[in-house]
Amino acid sequence: MLKKIFLVIIFSLIQIVFFDYLVSAQSIQDFAISLQNEYIFDQNGSCKVSETFTIENLMTEKYLPSFEYHIKNTNIKNIEVFAGGDKYDPQIENTDTYTKIKIGFNDKVLGKGKERVFTINYDVDNLAIKTGDVWELSIPKIEEANLYKNIKSILVIPKIYGIEAYISPDYKQKNENDTSIIYHFEKEELKPSRIVAGFGNYQTFTYIINYRLKNEDSFKKTESISIPPDTSYQRIFIDSIKPEPDAVFKDIDDNWIAEYSLEAKQTIDVSINGKAQIFSSPRAYLVPKTQSLYKNIEPTKYWNTSDEKIVEVAKSLEDPQAVYDFVIKNLDYDFNLKASERLGAVNTLSSKHKVSCREYSDLMITLLRAKGIPAREVIGYAHTDNETIKPTAFFNDILHSWVEYWDTENDYYYFNQFDLRHFAFTIHGSSDELPLPPGSYSKDVGEKDIFINTSSLSNYKETKLDFKNINNILFIFNRKYSIMMENKNHTALYDKNIKYYGDNKLLSEDNFEAILPYSINKKVVKIKYSFFGKNSPDSIMVFINGGDMYLNGPKNLDVYSHTILIFVIVIAIFMIVLTKLHLLKHKPV
Repeated sequence: MLKKIFLVIIFSLIQIVFFDYLVSAQSIQDFAISLQNEYIFDQNGSCKVSETFTIENLMTEKYLPSFEYHIKNTNIKNIEVFAGGDKYDPQIENTDTYTKIKIGFNDKVLGKGKERVFTINYDVDNLAIKTGDVWELSIPKIEEANLYKNIKSILVIPKIYGIEAYISPDYKQKNENDTSIIYHFEKEELKPSRIVAGFGNYQTFTYIINYRLKNEDSFKKTESISIPPDTSYQRIFIDSIKPEPDAVFKDIDDNWIAEYSLEAKQTIDVSINGKAQIFSSPRAYLVPKTQSLYKNIEPTKYWNTSDEKIVEVAKSLEDPQAVYDFVIKNLDYDFNLKASERLGAVNTLSSKHKVSCREYSDLMITLLRAKGIPAREVIGYAHTDNETIKPTAFFNDILHSWVEYWDTENDYYYFNQFDLRHFAFTIHGSSDELPLPPGSYSKDVGEKDIFINTSSLSNYKETKLDFKNINNILFIFNRKYSIMMENKNHTALYDKNIKYYGDNKLLSEDNFEAILPYSINKKVVKIKYSFFGKNSPDSIMVFINGGDMYLNGPKNLDVYSHTILIFVIVIAIFMIVLTKLHLLKHKPV
């Protein structure tokens, strides 16, 4: 199963306002503070937050007269404070960037080991957003977590949000009731980062991709484009391709390639639009072929696995996790870095400058391959609602690069769990450059060719494949009965068994792993010679996974062809006889 190694920090892609917590006390070292947060979400994405503080005196003579709490979020409301059954009236101050809550206590809690317990409740509407078909949550990071004796966070998620697609960090405990899923986190899990989670079976994107193809030569030639393919993690629906291609097929890396014939000096603009369904877990039946895996450990121009420094570093790294950690630690990553000359893995290894996701991918792929682990690059779209951090790593559009590697031991395992925000356009395995991804066929430098938005999935229904016979009089000589099969569905069809019968006799059988949308396949069935169609089938039945359809068989073609042939022969004989008679008549005596 292919493993996703995301070279972006997925948290930076999710534009949800987060909190910074600041505790201000007279002398924090004189107290031990424990915190329990509870976040209860409703079906509309609103959240009721309850934060309970337990402050223990560590000194006999010290007590806490007041408490100040800063929340870097101005969207909170209905703030209430309770302590010992009493409701307090806090001082609330809103600034441009945060909300300050100051609590003055009416009593004194004195004595070492004595505790003051109080709770701050409030409502907030911007911790969860729904993008397309997915609910995405970002829970505030606990700043200065080491100052707290204990931290516990509880996340209550309505089941209506859908299945857990991803969640980070790992939770300590998970349970459920009739309506909700409850996640429990503790201090060790919460120290490094805030909680980020996604819920839903899949995400849906709409896409429009434009291409410009030019034939600069003075003769006719074929040009090709790569279009977004199905992968283990996504399913592609194509609503239209204009103009329609001459052929659509898969290459060794499972890219979808569309071909066009261009006349000399011809230019055509191609536009494709549709939807992409992004899954939270892999589909097992879409796995690469063995031949592809072997190609994915070979050295290339930018993935030079034989370089001495690369080999040395690879030997020092135990496993893919160590490779990932090395790359993250040693490269200075800039998510907003503009397109520049591609460095390749060897130059990236020694680079002291900021690098883009492309260099991250190149170095990681090369180190993995140097260890004998098949790895490849995926170029695609990384979704963010924040225009200031949209990836612009290379080419003219919002393209991004990440890595997949092959793990023979586990079905699916991620360094960073799949976040439903990555839409693959092109896979580079056997080549580190080709095929060119969408966005690199621009009409003009800087012109935008890719348009992506979140959406909901349409009700696509599978229709039957379209079959036509495409035969002529030559059939009577070569006995090759030709059938054209066209997939007019919006999506690829998989695992199709097709049998061809003539008068209930099996003539031929095919097994298709995949039949791509807009693809045309030609099938040739050998038919035994039959004079005047005596033994030729009246019809050809095409039987597909339990369904069938009928085509006109070769019998009538045989009859017509033989009739024409005999007529031609008779005419020819007649003309020969006439010619001979004419010659005899005018023969000199």
